[in-house]
Amino acid sequence: MSLLFELPSEIEELLRERSLVRIGIGESGAAVYRCDDAYLKAQRRNPRDVVYGGLRPELERLQWLADRCIVPTVLAFAQSESHDFLVTRALAGDNAANVAPDRIPALIDVIAEACRALHTTPIDACPFDETAATLIKQAEARLAAGLIDTGDFDQHRQGRDPHDLFVELRARRPPREDLVFTHGDLCLPNLILDGDRVTGYVDVGRAGIADRWRDLALCARSICSNWGSTSAHAFIDAYGAGHDWQLLDEFF
Repeated sequence: MSLLFELPSEIEELLRERSLVRIGIGESGAAVYRCDDAYLKAQRRNPRDVVYGGLRPELERLQWLADRCIVPTVLAFAQSESHDFLVTRALAGDNAANVAPDRIPALIDVIAEACRALHTTPIDACPFDETAATLIKQAEARLAAGLIDTGDFDQHRQGRDPHDLFVELRARRPPREDLVFTHGDLCLPNLILDGDRVTGYVDVGRAGIADRWRDLALCARSICSNWGSTSAHAFIDAYGAGHDWQLLDEFF
């Protein structure tokens, strides 16, 4: 297939014998392609965006997590004048958003256990600060740069002024945080399932040390959107667990 950008020579050589099928665009604006047993992610660098300015943050987290939990293996990383390119080996299975409806009840405990397992990743040597103070500063920078996608707000915040939401966000900053290693965007498409087991986590560019409720709130929202509110409540119960991390996520 034809691409909208030119691949660096090392990426082109790696993918030469593979077919490329575009599978979508994430919230970061990255284009993602399935390449047989691998994935190619391409993202235009934006120096104005402190969060989605390129793919190096995801590369660094994948490298750090390689021997700590199950994430895709990095096959290549390269840059052109305008884009970052990341190639990773595909994990076995499919993302959790694609499961058949009759399997949903049995998978709630599986996903809750995957969250608990991720949250036990030791954080002593973790270099990635995703605490509320850091994220609120990033949210303010993205707001000032005009990067907030108001059309992507949750339904009950549609039409709200992002500046007003930011005032609300600072006022509702949690007084304390239960710090663990978090995924940062723990929605169903970022959990890979093979049968009844989670085979890994993808799209870890926002992973790091944060309140565990950062993951739980976003995962519960994703489950509610895909599988209904009953399943979302069952997930929280199964995890064994707040703060409004869904409000904070509006800025990313």
